[in-house]
Amino acid sequence: MRNRSPKARQLASTPTVEIAWWLAATQHQFRLLGRAYVLASPSFSSSTGSQPFPFPSAHLAPYADFSWEDERIRQFRKMSPELRASFCRPVPGTTVAAWGGKLEDLPVTLPEGVDQAENDEQKKQLEQGACAPFSLSVALSSMLQRTDALAAARSSRELCARRHRLHRGGPVRLVLSSLSLPLSCSN
Repeated sequence: MRNRSPKARQLASTPTVEIAWWLAATQHQFRLLGRAYVLASPSFSSSTGSQPFPFPSAHLAPYADFSWEDERIRQFRKMSPELRASFCRPVPGTTVAAWGGKLEDLPVTLPEGVDQAENDEQKKQLEQGACAPFSLSVALSSMLQRTDALAAARSSRELCARRHRLHRGGPVRLVLSSLSLPLSCSN
């Protein structure tokens, strides 16, 4: 089975990540440095039949009874209907001839869950096609930096290292959704 994209393999082989984002309204830039983990769907298996991406569930969980599978599904449901439907498409890079399907048979949108499906075909697409290859990447931060662009003259930079309390007494956990694996972020 092939991965739908190389992202999961890249994160597994080089798990150190740096994530940066800009909030235009407040003129703040945030940078997070940490380690990424891939949470694959329970239906994903490698050619050896095992989970190829170690995921320390208990270590990354924000509280004791946290369910990462429930979080994976929650993140899938939060995506736009068009993005959810894209997980039913053939593996990127596959030619239509090699895939053997009809493009007009692919869904354009999919509802959040089976309970909102309009017909049996949508239920099947949600249960077997779309959610199955959807995986999460979770980044465990070791450093978080905030830069205030409006106060650049004052050199307004805040740096939080892992030894400091970053988020409710612990490190920042950032869940990055939408890795795509074949049927199948915080320390």
